[in-house]
Amino acid sequence: MNTTFSASGIVLGNTWDGGSGGYNTVQITADTKEELLKIANEKLNDGSLDSGMGFQRLIGAKLMITKTETIVFEGKLFTHQESEIEMIGDLTDSQIDFLHDCY
Repeated sequence: MNTTFSASGIVLGNTWDGGSGGYNTVQITADTKEELLKIANEKLNDGSLDSGMGFQRLIGAKLMITKTETIVFEGKLFTHQESEIEMIGDLTDSQIDFLHDCY
């Protein structure tokens, strides 16, 4: 069996004009959920989690994490997926609500 994890979602950031807003994240893949969250948090901290918006600073993100398991049985490929939501970053309750409304 092969298992992979992938994530995409909405990142919240401060714009250069003093406001804040949301934008799509880059797609992230990893072999484990822990590794995926480590990559996501590193990208959040270095400002590369958004897919090109160019925020002044990233605050946090709402990620849809999908676990995909594949197996070949009698020559046929079978896939099973499960998804869950994960929030990362230092988000206030109102910022979490904003991200829930966006995605």
